[in-house]
Amino acid sequence: MTVSGDADALVHMPASDVKQLERALERIRDEPNVDHTRSVIVLSRLIDRPRT
Repeated sequence: MTVSGDADALVHMPASDVKQLERALERIRDEPNVDHTRSVIVLSRLIDRPRT
């Protein structure tokens, strides 16, 4: 993956539904060292690369 801009961490979290994603994001936000989060949902891949 490629990241540009001010990202400090990139977390890839597959989720089966929005509720599952919301619960995972709440756990991340509750961590003491997390200042803020910004979420981006990718609905499809631009380039299909085999996973290694």
